[in-house]
Amino acid sequence: MVKATFEPPKCPYCGANLFRVVERNRIVYAFNPEEGRFIEVDGEAEMECPECHADLYDLFPDGVCNFVSSGEKP
Repeated sequence: MVKATFEPPKCPYCGANLFRVVERNRIVYAFNPEEGRFIEVDGEAEMECPECHADLYDLFPDGVCNFVSSGEKP
């Protein structure tokens, strides 16, 4: 039985295979005095190519963790 393998997407700027992607998350919390705890009110993720440091948001608009290969195999 042959196991399927997939290639990662390529950086649209430098063409590197994106075996790794750098992601930085910033989350803003606000204290809710009615519940006595902090709740998340805003956040954003920055994703970049580890080779050329280009912004990869357009390639991963739903986040890197939600990316699914289109099914193209090498």
